[in-house]
Amino acid sequence: MGHDEHNKLVELEAKGNNKNTTQVSENVNGDKQGSSRKNRKRAEDMQRKRKKINQLSNRQGGVYTESEIKLWKDIYEKEGRKRHISTHTNTETGDVKVLERDNQGKISSTLDEFTIDDFNEKKEIIDNHFIKKGK
Repeated sequence: MGHDEHNKLVELEAKGNNKNTTQVSENVNGDKQGSSRKNRKRAEDMQRKRKKINQLSNRQGGVYTESEIKLWKDIYEKEGRKRHISTHTNTETGDVKVLERDNQGKISSTLDEFTIDDFNEKKEIIDNHFIKKGK
C-alpha cells in the first residue's frame, strides 16, 4: 500500500495459485481483503501502535515505522478508501488477470489479461532454484 504519482492511496496485491481464481480473503465479519471497512479497522488498530515505533518487534512486518503509521493515518482519514488493484497469476499456466476492486473488495473491472511469455521455461528455472536451495 502506498501513494501513486498523484499522491492518491493505492493498494497493489499479487496472488498466485494453481487455478484461475480471482478471490480475495474475507475476515470473520465478511469484510473482503482490501475493502474500505477492513482498511478502516486496521487503520484504527495501527494508530494505537504509535508508542511501538522503532521498538524491537517479532511481528512478521518487523518494527513499526513512523512512515508506516503515517500511511495508516492517511488511510484512517480517508475512511479506508483507496484504489485497489489485484493481480492473479495461475501458477500452472502463466495466465494473469489484473483487476480493479471497489470499496467492498468486489471486482469492478478487468484492467488486463495476458499469459506470461515463455512461462514454462521461467517456471522451470524458478523450480530448479528452489530445489537447489532446499538441499
